[in-house]
Amino acid sequence: MNCSHLITYYNEQMNKCGETASGALTRLDYVNLQLHNLIKNNHFIRLIYPKHSYPYTELSIS
Repeated sequence: MNCSHLITYYNEQMNKCGETASGALTRLDYVNLQLHNLIKNNHFIRLIYPKHSYPYTELSIS
């Protein structure tokens, strides 16, 4: 029994999974970078506008 077509199909499916995972990781890296920039900007804004000058409460992240 020749299973070469099944092996080829398996390899194609694994390549598709790899491409999908790579795309997802690229998007995740972009989101992570944007979140990092947002946190950095938030720290900068808090230096300009101290906590006592606005009524919002800060969420604790631990």
